[in-house]
Amino acid sequence: MLPPWVELTIDVEIASKLLEASRRLAHLKGFVAMLPDRDLYIDAIVYKEATASCAIDGIDATDPIVGKYREVLMRESHDTLSQKGLKEETLLNIYSDLRSDPKGSGNTELSEQTGYLTHFMKTGYGFPKDPLFRMALAQYQFEAIQPSLNGGGRTGRLASIVYLIHEELLGQPSLCLSAYHHHKFDEYTEALKSVSSSRNWRQWVIHMLDSISSASDYTVNLILRIKTLKEKIEAVISENGLQLDRMDISTLFGIPYVSPRKLMSGSIKSVNTAKKYLGQLEELGILSKTRVGREYVWVNTGLMEVLSE
Repeated sequence: MLPPWVELTIDVEIASKLLEASRRLAHLKGFVAMLPDRDLYIDAIVYKEATASCAIDGIDATDPIVGKYREVLMRESHDTLSQKGLKEETLLNIYSDLRSDPKGSGNTELSEQTGYLTHFMKTGYGFPKDPLFRMALAQYQFEAIQPSLNGGGRTGRLASIVYLIHEELLGQPSLCLSAYHHHKFDEYTEALKSVSSSRNWRQWVIHMLDSISSASDYTVNLILRIKTLKEKIEAVISENGLQLDRMDISTLFGIPYVSPRKLMSGSIKSVNTAKKYLGQLEELGILSKTRVGREYVWVNTGLMEVLSE
């Protein structure tokens, strides 16, 4: 049950890390709010967050669950921003959508915990008052309720982003938190095990606060790199006199691949026209064509490289 009243206190080190994490998160929130083409970067961040969170659970980027993760994160973030709030059914819906075995067991155990977890994450009284502190404890609880392949970890990581939006610490799903967990995978799993085996909540909370600080900085740098790449590609297109007036170049930067059908719009009305534009960009070395299932998609190789780091 949460919170672990006896085992955990906010000492000087944790208080310092709370302050640092809050400061860097606030910087990220303000930075994103100032972006003129914010949606482009949010799409890329959500893609990165989805692939990293699923990779932690051993799920490949081509698995349909990655696309579902992106869809659920965007949906729940939008609902939270629309002030529908953080509800018990929100957590249950996230878990149900992200399971690898939707018909498997485990819903009962989770439903017994979600009401309590939702109350714990929303209340402003009692210990701990700091929302980042509560988020850290709640994410552990999701990890502990269900094994990773059953979606508990993915639910917790996604719910953490939604919770930060609920607490107005983020204005968008604009934090690549899972990327840091994946990068520091051994530390991440060790910190989780330290709670399960020896009730060492302190190690886990410190890892989470360090994660928020580092992920905030990483996300700002990621946005800057995507911005630089976009300007470079636009310059190459201009220098080569390529006429793409009917194509929105921004569609190449939300996620690192695009299909001809996705490119179709009010200006591009046929698949053949879309393929023509994509082929021209391929000739310039901006995109590369690859087959996925029954269709071809064009990969923004520069963006893929940026998102892979």
